Amino acid sequence: MNARNAGTVSAGIKLGIFTVVSIVFTTTLAVIMGGIGLGRAHGVQGHLLECQ
Repeated sequence: MNARNAGTVSAGIKLGIFTVVSIVFTTTLAVIMGGIGLGRAHGVQGHLLECQ
């Protein structure tokens, strides 16, 4: 493998890692901001009392 091919392979690996990390962060942000559930969740209920 010559130096040019090694540089191309290295750039491809870096691009692949960047793509995977970006997808993970974007998915995590969507779950947090959008309230999207990834599994079974239990609802939380609150009772509001009127204060005078």
